Amino acid sequence: TRTTSSGTGWMSSGSSSSVIRGGTMYNSRVDGLLVSLACDTCSIEHLDMFLNKGIPVVMFDRIREHTTIPITSVVIDNRQAGYDAVEHLIHQGCRRIMFVSDNPACYVYAERYEGYRQALKDHGMTAEKEYIFITRLDCLSTNMFNKNRAFRAN
Repeated sequence: TRTTSSGTGWMSSGSSSSVIRGGTMYNSRVDGLLVSLACDTCSIEHLDMFLNKGIPVVMFDRIREHTTIPITSVVIDNRQAGYDAVEHLIHQGCRRIMFVSDNPACYVYAERYEGYRQALKDHGMTAEKEYIFITRLDCLSTNMFNKNRAFRAN
């Protein structure tokens, strides 16, 4: 957590550390929060201290619904983005289009996958299991992916 004398700061989206950082932010009297949750965030109760005091919270990108308090969210249409990306590749002549993604329980990735599937379907193609790779999107997983996958360009 970094806090300046003006009372501004930031909170990372890591689920386990965000509770601690949230308390630090609250004690620093922030005026508002922009929050992009980690995909493994199961609860947003750590934001209650802000919401209950009327401190504005805006979620973006990766969001969760609060059980009792409405939270403003800003998201792109991830389904359409996935669809448009696949359609672009199809128009470029691609037929074997791989979907590489992180945790499908995360709203962002689930929506992009649905766009991927729908675009393939709309173009008479199917989402083949061999072209769907779900993994953590980190350096170690990327290196493992690169070592275990070899594709020929046609």
